[in-house]
Amino acid sequence: MKILLIGINARYSHPAVALYYLRTFVADISSDVHIQEYTIRNTAEQIAEEITRQNPDAVGLSAYIWNSRIIKQVLALISAHKKFFVFLGGPEVSYNADEWLNAYPAIDCIITGPGEEGFRRLVENDFDIKEKIVQSRNPQFSEIPFPYREEDFPGFMNKNVYYESSRGCPFNCTYCISSCKDQKLEFRKLSQVSAEIEIIMRHSPKLVKFIDRTFNANPERGRHIWEMLIERYANDSTTFHFEVHPALLTNDDFEVLKKAPINLFQFEIGVQTAHESVRAHIHRKGKWDVEKENIKKLKSMGNIRLHADLIAGLPGEDFRMLGESFDNVHALGAEHFQIGILKLLPGTAIRRSAEEYRMRYEETAPYSILRNAWLSEEEVSRIKKIARLVDALYNSKRFGITMNELCAWFSSPWELYCAMAESASGDLRDISWHSMFQFLMSFIVKNLIGNTNFYHDCLAFDWFTSFNANRVPSVLKGQEYRAKMKKVREMLKKTADARLSNCNHNNLRIFVPRSEQFREKYLNGGKAAVFFKNEVIEILHNDGFI
Repeated sequence: MKILLIGINARYSHPAVALYYLRTFVADISSDVHIQEYTIRNTAEQIAEEITRQNPDAVGLSAYIWNSRIIKQVLALISAHKKFFVFLGGPEVSYNADEWLNAYPAIDCIITGPGEEGFRRLVENDFDIKEKIVQSRNPQFSEIPFPYREEDFPGFMNKNVYYESSRGCPFNCTYCISSCKDQKLEFRKLSQVSAEIEIIMRHSPKLVKFIDRTFNANPERGRHIWEMLIERYANDSTTFHFEVHPALLTNDDFEVLKKAPINLFQFEIGVQTAHESVRAHIHRKGKWDVEKENIKKLKSMGNIRLHADLIAGLPGEDFRMLGESFDNVHALGAEHFQIGILKLLPGTAIRRSAEEYRMRYEETAPYSILRNAWLSEEEVSRIKKIARLVDALYNSKRFGITMNELCAWFSSPWELYCAMAESASGDLRDISWHSMFQFLMSFIVKNLIGNTNFYHDCLAFDWFTSFNANRVPSVLKGQEYRAKMKKVREMLKKTADARLSNCNHNNLRIFVPRSEQFREKYLNGGKAAVFFKNEVIEILHNDGFI
């Protein structure tokens, strides 16, 4: 039988690892299994047409919140000419299977929960089964075969390689699918992990992403894996990503982690909230004071890139309290800071408590809340803008000096982002540098924040340190810019400084600040800065070129 397994991913770099597990789990059965991956940028028409054209016997679609809308469109398109068995699986259909079956007659069955054993039953029975909902108990996770074949890895070029060393989670956070009863914590054997990582590393991927829900749920086991990776792969160019609970980190962990070279590890840390009362509502384990100190230790080591998350809309946390959580996490200086809006996922305890918390939420994926007993719709809308601004201005790393200066002007980072969200028109879809430059300058003028020439210099300096391009945007050029550039280059040709004389002077970029305030604060009184690529290689103090 020809079986198509369809993955529709959020991004090109995100492979659908679940499908590779399914294929490998039936490798001993005579079947012809093909994995086809798309992204949400593909159209439903294109996907449906390609499925039909291949004339399969069975088609499986892996459903998540990010692709459920396009899957529904595909199902509607193939229903009129369906000549094959259609089955779905994944978290988006595991806890509301009846709703999907009633709404989409094209679906022949849905596999709920971890899907390997359920898929095997379908294949063993040539997809001739009576059940509409297939519930099968999986083997222990260590008995599930490694998902990838050697021939898969060339297709992962420029993609993440996803890897699980465990499934499930020991915690019961009410907003998370991993708290459901069918998500019990199971580990692969350490010998398996070692051997399987070795297979992956033969292909030198850029990023290996451990998708364990809480990698350090067993701290000793996690530490053993970190030690193995440091010992074997410290000199490789691969980065390993982990989701880590900061409250579980120990002094022994820090002793191991400080040995890791820069860029070997990156940690994603779900803080979610800094308030103990809110954590009690959502059954979130861990004390913020302990977590804060551990995150500070990680940051101070300087060798591990940190990604910190907050969730807006948790029960018990109003707008002011969310601001306190925001400022607490912002102060930690993680390289990436994300604010997500609470999603009431099917199957989760918090969704069952929606009426109690007066939560109104989107009826279709991603089920984001629109309001609750603590946040109004207007406040949720403002938080969405704040989240977008954090991504554009903090996570992009293109506005470091400007944002530091603006933060110092306001009483707190939260107050700054609130004020910017208030000033922002539209949905902030355009977060290009030029668009954000115009937005920030308009915001500065509107709010009468100090010397506009100083902030223009801050934005200009941020551009020079963020981009390697030889061009200089027109918004950074004054009337005399070209004349000044010409005089500076003439000066540089006469220099005896090897750093300058060895450079291609056509690739040098010259930054001439407008304000004395900027010159004194960032250029030590210099009149201009010479850039090669995105680094300052010389500060000029000579007045002759002005």
